Amino acid sequence: MSYGFPRATNSFPVLPRNDLDTINNASLDLLETRGIKITSEKCLKTLEGMGCTVDHKDQIVLIPSYLVQESLKKGRSIVRLGARNPKYNIALDGRHAHIVSYGTGTHTIDLNTRERRPAVNDDIVKAAKIANALDSYHIFYPTVTSNDVPIHLRNLFDIKTALTVNEKHVQFESGDDPHVAAYVIKIAASIIGGMDELRKNPIISSITCPISPMMIHGNAAEAAVEYAKVGVPVGIITCCMPGATGPVTLAGSLVVCNAEVLGGLVLIESSCPGASFIYGGSVAPFDMRTARRAGGAVEHGIMSAAMGQFGRYHDLPSMGGGGYNTANELGAQACLEKSFCGLLPFANADIIEGFGCLEDGKTLSFEQLVIDAEIVQMFHRVTRLVEVNDTTLALDLVHKVKPGGTYLTEKHTNDHLRKEHFIPTVLKRPLYDAWIKNGSKSLEDLALERAKKIFETQEIQPLDKEIQNKVDAIIREADNRLSRKKA
Repeated sequence: MSYGFPRATNSFPVLPRNDLDTINNASLDLLETRGIKITSEKCLKTLEGMGCTVDHKDQIVLIPSYLVQESLKKGRSIVRLGARNPKYNIALDGRHAHIVSYGTGTHTIDLNTRERRPAVNDDIVKAAKIANALDSYHIFYPTVTSNDVPIHLRNLFDIKTALTVNEKHVQFESGDDPHVAAYVIKIAASIIGGMDELRKNPIISSITCPISPMMIHGNAAEAAVEYAKVGVPVGIITCCMPGATGPVTLAGSLVVCNAEVLGGLVLIESSCPGASFIYGGSVAPFDMRTARRAGGAVEHGIMSAAMGQFGRYHDLPSMGGGGYNTANELGAQACLEKSFCGLLPFANADIIEGFGCLEDGKTLSFEQLVIDAEIVQMFHRVTRLVEVNDTTLALDLVHKVKPGGTYLTEKHTNDHLRKEHFIPTVLKRPLYDAWIKNGSKSLEDLALERAKKIFETQEIQPLDKEIQNKVDAIIREADNRLSRKKA
């Protein structure tokens, strides 16, 4: 059984089948006639060996449609994501929605001072403990990067902390250095019990974001291939911005997005046939007034839902952005944007990311991490819709209760209340006088209280001391090599 939210409905489609066909055909033509740029000679030679036409000077590769189709056949329709605690293992099977906290932010709203400051490694510790305790989160993405760690070691410390303080699957960006990828793989293998165990139970997965339009950075591409070679699931997640790095029309940007992801698929499956591949996009429009990505825009949710549909169209697991906002502070805008951005992809994608952050992913908010968990539970209730059967119709009970009577005391009510009704945890529904008496606490106040309580009381199964020593030795080795490489 997969650890995730089961779907009672297949999807809320935003594109009919004929439009999916039209966009996909346009993407295939784009790959075949204009191509995609990959700034890695190693990757270009791999693709050239598979039958692609390569311009080595401009680093452009033309990918024939037949090779895309062959690569789609090599990809897996179900991808399994392991976890340090097996009860959190995941199957991306198209029948469940899985939530991931967003990662690699640069700032944090301090849990105690409430001031915005540069993020440090201890913020990952706090976020990991909180996300591990909340059932809404199925995957942990290191929420920020450790600004208190030398830059050449940040990815390693971020991932080490995530794997140590959290028992769920850990996801992260592949980065721009295949040498760092090799050390990440060593760390994960040490924790799970060796390379064979990592291949059988991948406790990590990696995502790579193309540089829109139609380019993949060579180091990132090589790092993604390194992960794929050892059985670590790899996602190509486009972050095209309609209006800036893609056509302003959503359909036009979908042509670019689909082509970028399919280009990445061909590279991964050509390098590692049968690799576990995740199709996806976090496609938010460009705000012309502020010259920034509008992560909380409703179009972001529409595009993520469309990318989820394309994942099913290609018979691949999918990932989409949905928990974003563009607000600079906690409050109505943050929750409003997350709600409208997240609902459609929740019903379409296997993984939905972006939760727990402000400023379009730049800033971690512990309160938002807690509030978003509540929003996700509401998504789950909405997408389950109304279940109709003999039990839910309750016809015997309807005939039993007299006019003017009550259903409060009936066993049927007690048996079905928690399944039929969303019961909030952080949101409160007191009468006004009771709310005043209890301190007139806001949603943010209540979320902060819960975040602090979880952090103070949550216990995580620690790594064995011997394993901790192995991981520390790997990081010392990486420090020695990568610092010399940098010099």
